[in-house]
Amino acid sequence: MSFRYKSLQSVNEEDLIELITNKVSEAKYLDFKQKLPENDDKSKREFLADVSSFANAVGGHLIYGLEEDEGVPLKLTPLKGNPDADILRLESMILNGIRPRIAGIDTHEVPCKDGYVIIIWVPPSANALHMVTFSGHDKFYSRSSRGKYPLTVDEIRMGFIQSETTVQKIRDYRQERCRIIDNNLITPVKLQPGPKLVLHLVPIEAFRLAEGIDIKEMIAKKGQLRPMGGWACNYRTNFDGYLGFIPDPSEPSPGYVQ
Repeated sequence: MSFRYKSLQSVNEEDLIELITNKVSEAKYLDFKQKLPENDDKSKREFLADVSSFANAVGGHLIYGLEEDEGVPLKLTPLKGNPDADILRLESMILNGIRPRIAGIDTHEVPCKDGYVIIIWVPPSANALHMVTFSGHDKFYSRSSRGKYPLTVDEIRMGFIQSETTVQKIRDYRQERCRIIDNNLITPVKLQPGPKLVLHLVPIEAFRLAEGIDIKEMIAKKGQLRPMGGWACNYRTNFDGYLGFIPDPSEPSPGYVQ
């Protein structure tokens, strides 16, 4: 099970056990914690550094209630107490201790046999860089495969430039795609003439990372790539990923999803 491609609210105890069974190590987008942060200032700063580092990098999941050894999960160590109160405390720390605020953070309680596990999803931010401001800390963090690290002055400067560049790349991409479609240029399938509805859903990380997509994941979820009005739909891979289109042997297609 890949946390990167699964809805947070659908994660259950079996998914967590699968992480342990498959020895899925901590990574740039995955961090395991046995216990929740304490209420002292040092623990709070450490927690906020973890959260902000994900937002400033590729996004990822913080999992509380999972014992690890050198990044490899060993066993579930379910939390005990009041999950709603725990989540409220964590969310309050994030809201008050990081600037600018990070949009899109989500939390999920996973009920387990002897308690619960809390997962925090931090998306990659289009508004990076985010600074830990709690108790006068005032530092920026990012992540590598080895965990979080404080940014140098040069890295902070480049981070702000990259953030501005990412937004412009997304604007340019949308304008170029609309130009191609409007002028009947090369599209994944030839489209019927006339007015067209164009909808772009653009993941920020697609313009920040040199990563490909998992075609197997796309094939498994191909039912979600059904064009509007496309009761019958054909699918195929191409250089841009995975394509779903309405087949018509005698005419150009009325629509597609890429």
